[in-house]
Amino acid sequence: MRLKLLRRKQKSVNLLAYHPRSQLAVPETVLTQGAFPAVDAHLHLGPRYPGEPFEERYDPELLARGLEKAGILLGVDLELFSWESFRRVRRHTAGYKQYFRFCAPVDLQGFEEPDFERKVEEQLLRAAEAPEICGIKIWKDLGMELRGKEGRLAKLTDECFSPLWKQAGKLGLPVVLHVADPPAFFEPADLRNERLPELIRYPMWSYADRKELSFLGLLSQQEELVLRYPDTVFVIAHMGSWASNLDYVEGLLASHPNVYVDTAAVLSEIGRQPRRFRALAEKFPERILFGTDLFGGDPLPYSYYYRFLETEDEYFPYGPDESAQGFWRIYGCGLPKELLKKLYLENAKQVFHLEIKT
Repeated sequence: MRLKLLRRKQKSVNLLAYHPRSQLAVPETVLTQGAFPAVDAHLHLGPRYPGEPFEERYDPELLARGLEKAGILLGVDLELFSWESFRRVRRHTAGYKQYFRFCAPVDLQGFEEPDFERKVEEQLLRAAEAPEICGIKIWKDLGMELRGKEGRLAKLTDECFSPLWKQAGKLGLPVVLHVADPPAFFEPADLRNERLPELIRYPMWSYADRKELSFLGLLSQQEELVLRYPDTVFVIAHMGSWASNLDYVEGLLASHPNVYVDTAAVLSEIGRQPRRFRALAEKFPERILFGTDLFGGDPLPYSYYYRFLETEDEYFPYGPDESAQGFWRIYGCGLPKELLKKLYLENAKQVFHLEIKT
């Protein structure tokens, strides 16, 4: 009778308001710092979107103190948009230089123009000469948004971008790539899509109607790119673009010694396959970088990452918003200390040529 009464009173459910309390009794480990000091190799100090007044979003002193309290020695800021927004970030964080290094943007506009190669080389030389810059960042607009004069979608493998990849390799600048979004974003946002809550919140992230885009097509570009430029170091963000398929990631790392991956924004994915992730980390202990995708001003995510990486706790949230990406929980993978030190610190030091005193 009770259930029938509920059905009569409540005709619909707000999916985004659904936050069930787990009845599972399991141990809870609270970690405010990691087993070792860490480098967050993937965070954002600048705008989420072009022109955002991000300076109002966070106080750099509070952010620096929060990172310090969480055991983060250094954060690597990935600039998403322009050199102008990069300069704004530098001004905003000027008093806290010891806490941050930067992957600089590359202006790809006018990529079909005759002077594009010169402009790219000038930008990369500028980046290589700046002591605070440790790499460059290429965002997903290349491959997903950037178009030529006739409206054709640019590809990572287009020959006009060859000077970018070659020069980065010559200058020893690692390239951080965001190539594709999760495969669920390319599928219909319907009741069979496990990331439906996220797509309801952010409908602009759905590419289901973009027939010219395909998830596997973007990964094909990614693989061709890293194969074509073996002397350039690529850090492919978000676990090599396919965190829900670690067999793919293993194949990518095995085939391309110039490729690294990071853990940014994929705790929800790697956390529901802890044994598989641990096996990957054991096979490639020097190829995975610790990163979170933190935007300045957001809640710090480190305790969730530490719990996953260091404990064997079961069935716990992957972040402060338990349904941010989907209705599931995660499990700890309990990495041994020798792997933790590499993932937290040593790998980022090697890839980004960081001089850090611990």
